[in-house]
Amino acid sequence: MLKWEIKNNVISSLLLNDVNVINPWGIETADSYSFFSMEKGIGYRYEVLNEKTEATTNLYKTCIHIKMKEGEWILNTSDEIIGNKIVRTAELLCMEDSWFMDFVVRFRFSKSFYSQAFINNKKIIHQSSNIYYQFKTDEARLESDNNNNNNNNNNNVLIKTRETDCAFKMTPYLYVRDHKDEWVVHARMLPNVEDKGVIKLCSHYFKTLPLPEKLTKHLLRIPCLKKYLHYRNEHTPYKSKVMKFFSPNAFSLVLLKKGERLFWKVEAEFCE
Repeated sequence: MLKWEIKNNVISSLLLNDVNVINPWGIETADSYSFFSMEKGIGYRYEVLNEKTEATTNLYKTCIHIKMKEGEWILNTSDEIIGNKIVRTAELLCMEDSWFMDFVVRFRFSKSFYSQAFINNKKIIHQSSNIYYQFKTDEARLESDNNNNNNNNNNNVLIKTRETDCAFKMTPYLYVRDHKDEWVVHARMLPNVEDKGVIKLCSHYFKTLPLPEKLTKHLLRIPCLKKYLHYRNEHTPYKSKVMKFFSPNAFSLVLLKKGERLFWKVEAEFCE
C-alpha cells in the first residue's frame, strides 16, 4: 500500500510497505534567466503571483501562477494514488508569450532500494556518473537487488508516459541519471527547433546565470564550440576544477505564444 507525505509543495516521501523509497519529486522548467522548481526553496529568479493547493489522502492538486524573467504562465498539477500507481499530470498554460528550455516531471528514488535501471533496452548500473541516459521512449524501469536486505520486498518501479502535448515545438523524452545516492528519472520536453540559444554557467556558484546575449550569439556562431558546449554536463561532465567552477553549457530555447500549453501525464507503478 502506498502512502505519501506532502511537504514544500511536492511529494516529499513515499512509503512503500511503510518504508520511504524516494527523495522529493516535483515539476521544473527554465528560460534563459529563471529556473522554476515546484519544490519550495529550489530555483532562481522567478515570482509566485498566486498559489492554491488541495490535498487529501490519495489526491494532491496545485494551481500556481508564475512570472519568469522571460514569460508568465499558470501550472496546474495533479498527483493521485490509484492502487499501486501514482498518476501525475502537469499542464502549463502561457499567459503571455514565454520562452522555454524544457518542461519536466521529476522523479527521484533512493539508490538503497533500486540497484539498476533499464531504458531503451539499455541496462544501467549505478556508478554516480551523473550522466543523462536520455531517449525518445515512453518507459523506464528501476529494479531492486534481490541480494540487498533493504530491497523492500523486491518491489520494482515502472515510469511510463501516458499522454503529452508539446505545442509542436518540443519533443518528449525520458531519461535516467545515476546521481550520487539516488536515481533521477525525468519525463522531459526539449525543443525540436531553436528560436534562440543561450549559454548558462551551471555551477552552484553561478546558479545557471546566462552569459550576455551579444556574447552568446557570437560564441554560438562557432560550430565546434556550440557542439562542445551543447548540453555538455549531461553527456560529458566537466572534470577540471576550473571548468566545474564555471560549468558553461549551451541550450536551445523555444518561444510559445500566449494561450499555448504544454501537458504531461506520467505514472509510476510499483510492481514485482
